[in-house]
Amino acid sequence: SNKIVTLGDTTFVAWLDSVAVTRIQSFDRRTGQAGEVITVGEGDDNHGGPALTADSEGYLHIVYGPHHSPLKYRKSLRPADHAGWGEESTFAKAATYPSMVCDAKDTLHIVFRGRRTPLKMMYSRKEKAGTWSEPIVLADADVPSGYTQFGNALTIGPEGRTLHLAYHYY
Repeated sequence: SNKIVTLGDTTFVAWLDSVAVTRIQSFDRRTGQAGEVITVGEGDDNHGGPALTADSEGYLHIVYGPHHSPLKYRKSLRPADHAGWGEESTFAKAATYPSMVCDAKDTLHIVFRGRRTPLKMMYSRKEKAGTWSEPIVLADADVPSGYTQFGNALTIGPEGRTLHLAYHYY
């Protein structure tokens, strides 16, 4: 999933630190200076890596934390600033491996592995002033064991309207 966002001259990078801590840092490309490492939150284990995106006003949006539990979501308090985050909220049950983008209307779109066995690839969205939609199934491998590992990469076209999804399942 996307973990790097550039807004103007600043690049933001989010990652999963040992073992389940989601962190973010900025890098000013003009000065070559790295910003402070900020802890966004903590997840379940080493499967809870973040997905990061930004909206048209420059607010950062991040989901993180789950391994068969709800996704954790936060929005930055100020545009193009990783130092402060709004209150953590949760959505989607039994989620893992999120990938998230923001479209031209500032709607957030997310794909993740979800549900209990049999596992499926799920999709949900959040309009600018709304709440997360109920997840829908995008893919179901329907294997006898019920175990499936979905890897996905969600991106958005240059006009900000078309979603593109590449994925694999094991």
